[in-house]
Amino acid sequence: MSKYFNKFLHLNKKIIKNYNNSNGYVLLVDRGRYLSAINLSIMTSAINKKHKVNALVITDYDDNSNIVNLYKSFGFKNFHLGFRYKLILKKFFIFIKAIYLLIKSIIVIKKKDFFWFINNFKVENIKIGDLIYDTYIRNYHKFINPKIDIIFVNILFKSIFRILNILSCIEKYPTKFIVIGSPTYSHNGGIALRIGLEKNIKVFEPYTNLIKKRSGSLNQVE
Repeated sequence: MSKYFNKFLHLNKKIIKNYNNSNGYVLLVDRGRYLSAINLSIMTSAINKKHKVNALVITDYDDNSNIVNLYKSFGFKNFHLGFRYKLILKKFFIFIKAIYLLIKSIIVIKKKDFFWFINNFKVENIKIGDLIYDTYIRNYHKFINPKIDIIFVNILFKSIFRILNILSCIEKYPTKFIVIGSPTYSHNGGIALRIGLEKNIKVFEPYTNLIKKRSGSLNQVE
């Protein structure tokens, strides 16, 4: 596998263009899967060339990982971490704000309940309660007795940090388009979709046989 993967990296064409005077940015949100990465790269390349926007990538993988090297083989150069615990030291002010919002959120959830949380919880006006809950119950059967335990708090903290971090990235790199690999769960893709909808940014979700375009609301899919 390594032999053929390295051969692909060597032969692959750099289809991402970099513009000195770009019209903004297209944000590719990595899912960490190779087929998805190829679909995302091709979709991002089309937007990159048609609208003359520069490209950047949000990922949870380090610079020397195989998935990042795959993106580099397409010509991507601008990479940003969505969440890793080591990122806390580099983005200390985001960390402090995330801790503050975490404590505040736990107090509110205790006063109310999980039903309120799923339907109404927001961070920076981005609705993510349902994403966090889906992530919480995915592997631990927590739907039987949901509670504010260490697993929930960890997911909640990472979700808040991701929102603040991606919002900061979008502010620094004025983003006109977002390309995601998955709209579900409280990871980079699901959160970026919610941010895009709130900020009126066009969001594309490419698959092997179709492309979904989302704008306005979660249910508005073209």
